Amino acid sequence: MDLVLSGYQEEKDENGDLQFAGNMAGLYGDLKGKQFSVTEFYGILGDELADKVLKWAEERGLVNHKMIDGEEYIEFL
Repeated sequence: MDLVLSGYQEEKDENGDLQFAGNMAGLYGDLKGKQFSVTEFYGILGDELADKVLKWAEERGLVNHKMIDGEEYIEFL
């Protein structure tokens, strides 16, 4: 998923844990208006990165969760 990777830089802290250092506002601009199943979103980004992106968007009210045919989807507003 090029649009996500172009706005993301991976850094590790002193414990070797993943830190998110990308420009989230720029990344959000690429995601705005797009919809993903939660499974697809996590599959593309991996658990750590997907959690961080989703948390950032949720804290700002920039994501909508909905159920379609029994599957959860997220839409970036």
